[in-house]
Amino acid sequence: MADTYNGILIRANGSDTGSIPRGGPFSGCPDIIPWGQTSVQDPQSTFGSASGSATSYNKDPGQNIQANSVNYIYVRGKNTGTAAVDGAQTYLWYSPSNLILWPQQWMTNQYMITPDKASVGTNYVPMSAATGAICVTPDPFIWLNPQPPASGTHYCLITMTGTNSEIVTMRDSAMSIVSSDGLGAWIAANGGTGWRNVATVTTGSPDFSTMTNYTNAGPVTKVHFTLLCTNLPAGSEVAFSCAAPNDGGAGFDPIALPWTKVPPPAGGKDGDTVASFSAGMQTQVIANYTSGFYYQYRSNGYKTPPGFNITMQALVVSNGKDALAAHPLTLASYVPESTMIFRPRENRLSQGLKFYADVDGGDPFDPPDNGNVTAAIIGSHTTQLPDHD
Repeated sequence: MADTYNGILIRANGSDTGSIPRGGPFSGCPDIIPWGQTSVQDPQSTFGSASGSATSYNKDPGQNIQANSVNYIYVRGKNTGTAAVDGAQTYLWYSPSNLILWPQQWMTNQYMITPDKASVGTNYVPMSAATGAICVTPDPFIWLNPQPPASGTHYCLITMTGTNSEIVTMRDSAMSIVSSDGLGAWIAANGGTGWRNVATVTTGSPDFSTMTNYTNAGPVTKVHFTLLCTNLPAGSEVAFSCAAPNDGGAGFDPIALPWTKVPPPAGGKDGDTVASFSAGMQTQVIANYTSGFYYQYRSNGYKTPPGFNITMQALVVSNGKDALAAHPLTLASYVPESTMIFRPRENRLSQGLKFYADVDGGDPFDPPDNGNVTAAIIGSHTTQLPDHD
């Protein structure tokens, strides 16, 4: 009679209910979830419900890996054990495809995919779950700028979760495997591990993805995040996102700008040089927030003009009652009126600061005209590309 795995189960496939020894196939783990280039505001509610949505536990919502980009990857599990698990250490690795995935080949720092160091600070993400409960990593793992695999091959993602002592036991026993039957026995016995073969796509990949850090040290603050762009080709696109969730309720949006196209100059066409373009969004940011900040550019095949640069800029916006209220410069002094503004709750872009205000009235910081409110730059980061002939 089969036993049930006593711990947080990472399913080998959609039919895996935790019986030990495990049954195959072993390369389609639905609990390793590549989720594209935007992180999730509430991973537990997104991926942790038993059923009811396309991302629930009874579904496999994983997406392709995007080459040369930022890829957010979540891991989930279910506590099939007899006791609650608090702070299980969840790790993630990748491996070039191989008929047999020997742990000695992939269980190294070279192939480890780590969480966002700014918000997590460790090589693992903790998961906790009561008996019978589903859990999800509260922060994503970050695979930044993966290169396309060799022709005819693919990558495999491998995860491992458990208490500290369980991780030590799993890793030590894995590294001592010297035979194929030993590897098979290790896979069959360890329900806290999972494998997922992934496709890597290059269509739509950015020319570059740049990472910097953002920290909101102190109380809740309203911040305007803007990409200020110089000498871009019309038809190219920019985007940004933060790894950590900004989950503070009404008025707190994910810090993210979807891919936004640079429009042609008046009377021009795609490919023409646009001397100045800006795009961004604003939101309240939770107290003591810290995260990696990832911004991206893709030329879409258009030649990048000389003098190209992109500056990621963060500005704090006054609530009218703080010390910043006496600041002489307004938001419009830093950000052009023509800026494309992303409105997350409406999922649309609009142009211009003057009429950018929350239509639902849910944000007490919003004055009727953001173009006239006081603001100050609190940080910036610039990426330049070498001039080309």
